[in-house]
Amino acid sequence: MHWNGEYVTGLSVLNLPCQLAGNGMAFPWDVIRSAAVGNGNIVEDLHLGIELAMGGHKPLFCPSAKVTSQFAASRRGAETQRGRWEQGHLRMIVSSAATLVIRSIVQRDWHLLAMALDLAILPLTLLTLSIFIMFIISLCFAMTGFNSVIVWLSGLSVIVFTAAILLAWLECGKDILPLHEIPKIVSYVLWKFKLYMKMLGSKNKVEWIRTERK
Repeated sequence: MHWNGEYVTGLSVLNLPCQLAGNGMAFPWDVIRSAAVGNGNIVEDLHLGIELAMGGHKPLFCPSAKVTSQFAASRRGAETQRGRWEQGHLRMIVSSAATLVIRSIVQRDWHLLAMALDLAILPLTLLTLSIFIMFIISLCFAMTGFNSVIVWLSGLSVIVFTAAILLAWLECGKDILPLHEIPKIVSYVLWKFKLYMKMLGSKNKVEWIRTERK
């Protein structure tokens, strides 16, 4: 979104820390020299940001910085990168979100709580599928005689979520995803669904593999 002429994120508008996402980072030497860099985590930048935040060095978004990078050179490369990111993100939710919440309560540090809540948000496609699947399941239960309150709650979640996506698209997504391109979302969701099924069926540990680029 834009705020006073600059591109910003929601967390930075609230003066809260952000996550490290591998898209351009700068560190003071006295902070980074003692950090656990190259820890083997498949989302090591996200892990690094969490570790630094718990150590008292919270990442901040810099709207004036400009970073350019190249996308993956092939569809397979993009799929590998996305699979690594999403599986790593889900693992970080399991391993670190609760720790961050507890640490924020003990230290009375609401910045850590904000990072925990941000970390706990599922990847968008998985979040969308979860919300709609919960609504369908609650509707089925209500139709068999169970309490209908859960239907109203899950239905409200669907409405709020849909409204948030629509408002985000109207505000800053129309140039990225024009109206005539929206039907392609269906094929994208199917691709992501296959990715999740592949992740569930994989018994092997995912390792960090450098993405093929031009």
